Amino acid sequence: MSLSIIFSSGLWAGPVGGWISDRIGSTRVIIVTGVLSGLVIFALKEVSLGWRLWIVLWIIGIIQAIRFPVTEVFIMSQSPARNRSTIYGIYYSTMQYTGAIFAPIMGGFIDRFGYTTMFNIAAWAVTLLAIATAIFIRDAKD
Repeated sequence: MSLSIIFSSGLWAGPVGGWISDRIGSTRVIIVTGVLSGLVIFALKEVSLGWRLWIVLWIIGIIQAIRFPVTEVFIMSQSPARNRSTIYGIYYSTMQYTGAIFAPIMGGFIDRFGYTTMFNIAAWAVTLLAIATAIFIRDAKD
């Protein structure tokens, strides 16, 4: 039931994210939500069941609901029409389905190294990947 909180923000956060993107540009929204994704993982490991966990899950949902449609529009604006289907196929498979691979791997590492250690590694990895992505897309035309 707690995980449904993540999806509750999708009803309004996606359109709000689109509106923000129209005002400040998709690259800025992608960069900010990417960095926030990593930072919120640091927060996730600090909370336990209760209202603080629900707030962090709600923030995760907001970040995802904003980032996904803005990223899709960014991909559409940056890629030639003849390659779009292939690019979207790669995007969706990496964004949606790699969890099937990484969830059991991460679970095994959590069993071996502990929850805090692995969530620290995940948070740093996501944050650093977002910064690296920001370096590559910061000059993209919106």
